[in-house]
Amino acid sequence: MQLSLASYDPTSQADVAELKTPFLVVHCTLLSVSAQPSPYEKGDDVTAIPEPNNTERMTRRLTGTLVASPFAGTDLDAPASRNDNARLGCFFVFSDLSCRQVGRYRLRFQIMKIGPEILNVGGRTSVVRIVESHVFEVFSAKDFPGMRASTALTRDLKRQGAAVSVKKGNEGSARQVNKKRGSTASDRSASDEPREPSAKTGGKPRKTRK
Repeated sequence: MQLSLASYDPTSQADVAELKTPFLVVHCTLLSVSAQPSPYEKGDDVTAIPEPNNTERMTRRLTGTLVASPFAGTDLDAPASRNDNARLGCFFVFSDLSCRQVGRYRLRFQIMKIGPEILNVGGRTSVVRIVESHVFEVFSAKDFPGMRASTALTRDLKRQGAAVSVKKGNEGSARQVNKKRGSTASDRSASDEPREPSAKTGGKPRKTRK
């Protein structure tokens, strides 16, 4: 996910500082977009759900690190400029998210700014912006269409030092392999890179890039 300013000025120290701030965090949750019979309504938070035989215990449906801190790097989509800050980008990388249940979902990202008030006992922080991904599908192993290759942006963020893995991809071949081998492996997510759109926001009027 990417944060940006709607009217970013690379010559403005305030704008540059906004994109380089370390005091932002993004929290990710999983939302139901159920097409099959399910006890959960569309839009319900299903990041963790009660176990069928013990409602007092919760099972995580979305696994991995659900909170990301900012990574300041180069935005490949920004136009070339002699000013180094013209292509400055602020990214939040969720490199290990995985959904454990077949179905259709969205991801919800909540952007929060951390201030001194959060350090106090009982302190709270406000949500700056909420954005949601497009709907994506999680397949069973036998129906898995293959891993998507990492995007050019992902590869470049890896080169810049972001903690993200890069995959060559094998989309289209995995289904044939599974049919040939009769795979019965456990369910897994349908993609290497999240299929949700990037989200742009910041201290000035914010926008979402899809």
